[in-house]
Amino acid sequence: SAKKGAFGPAGAQTVLCAAWVPATGSLVTGTSRGMLLEWFGAAVVRSVRLQSQWPIFAIAVSSEGIAVGGRGGRVMLWPASASPMDARAARPVDLGQMATGLTDDYGRLRCLLTGDAPCVRALAFARGTLLVVTRA
Repeated sequence: SAKKGAFGPAGAQTVLCAAWVPATGSLVTGTSRGMLLEWFGAAVVRSVRLQSQWPIFAIAVSSEGIAVGGRGGRVMLWPASASPMDARAARPVDLGQMATGLTDDYGRLRCLLTGDAPCVRALAFARGTLLVVTRA
């Protein structure tokens, strides 16, 4: 039978994405409030708020590392040896600075001109590369 998750001190959350982390044997979920929740069974055992309160729409896990992304155009990358619950171990990648395909007729980044950064909708590791799917 189905059980509701016990969110504990994180409070009620809207979960938007999830990924299994084999190294820890846990499930990590991303929420609409910009939090990562680590689950064992039906209970949250740890939570961490990333640098913003933007929703987290995508989590990817591989032997190469862990990637998390969402609204705001930032992808956080953890090495495979680190836990996604340790925000200090993450390396931020700002897509607004890298999105050269999002330029106007003069070569200026549209996301920088409008203040909007591309929203990360999906992430996947493949052959040493991280694929980032965005919605501008």
